[in-house]
Amino acid sequence: MEKTCAQCGSSFEARGKRPKFCSRTCFYESKRQPDARYHPQERECKVCGKSFVFKWQGRPHHKGLYCSRECSNIGRKGQVPDQLVEKHWNWKGVRERWPGGYMAVRVDGKYVLEHRHVLSQHLGRPITSLETVHHKNGDKADNRIENLELRVGRHGRGATEAHCPTCTCFAH
Repeated sequence: MEKTCAQCGSSFEARGKRPKFCSRTCFYESKRQPDARYHPQERECKVCGKSFVFKWQGRPHHKGLYCSRECSNIGRKGQVPDQLVEKHWNWKGVRERWPGGYMAVRVDGKYVLEHRHVLSQHLGRPITSLETVHHKNGDKADNRIENLELRVGRHGRGATEAHCPTCTCFAH
């Protein structure tokens, strides 16, 4: 079977199971050439976006995603500063589900409970610490304004007290 040498490019008669080289000289010459993985590469840091030169050192866990140890720590722990959060590899958007089933949204760099934010925007004022927001249908992820009800104090399931005697916030 006729093959082409991987080192010099000449054709040779193949002997053995998987021949790649026409001679031992070509085989040893190929071992002297550096592996392409070891060549420096220009890359962009996943955290800060700065350009850096990455040279693989033979460590399988070292992927060359970050320009420095500081960026690596930030990126691996997910502690990306507010202005860089959208660039983080694990960023999934501004809305996420918190333990307990409530949805949270990112507002001005901080997470707030979505139902409180939606109602606050609808009323045009912040919700005080004495007020709570009730989900009428019991679904904590359903934050439509029709499903939210403002109440005074803590409320349990089925509580119906409005936040003020002359409430017109939810007049239909």
